[in-house]
Amino acid sequence: MDIEIVLIEDDANDAELAFRAFKKNQLINQIQWLKNGEEALDYFLNPDNEDSAGSTNPQLILLDIALPKVDGKEVLRQIQQNSSTASIPVVVLIGSESEKEMIDWPGCRIDSFIVKPINFLKFNDTVKEIGLHWALKE
Repeated sequence: MDIEIVLIEDDANDAELAFRAFKKNQLINQIQWLKNGEEALDYFLNPDNEDSAGSTNPQLILLDIALPKVDGKEVLRQIQQNSSTASIPVVVLIGSESEKEMIDWPGCRIDSFIVKPINFLKFNDTVKEIGLHWALKE
């Protein structure tokens, strides 16, 4: 089955809350959880990685900012500089609404923000907002 959503999140508790919210709301998309920035870059940009995205990119990336090994900003920059992954919509996960004001990443496209922990209703609104509501399987 093709991966449709990639969650890049180092905190197991936040990831579990996200999975629980998706399950509780009958979201059945295939979700790939990547635990750090290095793993994310390997998944998206290393064609020799047998677990990589390969020729089928996900429909959405949920990206935490504060990742170990390679931070979220660098992950986003590299994904968006690669022609095969540049068009994937990216929702950045932040700790608070005020954090949104502090993110200034020239040359990086952020489609939306969600405050952690992920609230399914907010997630659903965000997905609709960026035009991907058709991609959610309920």
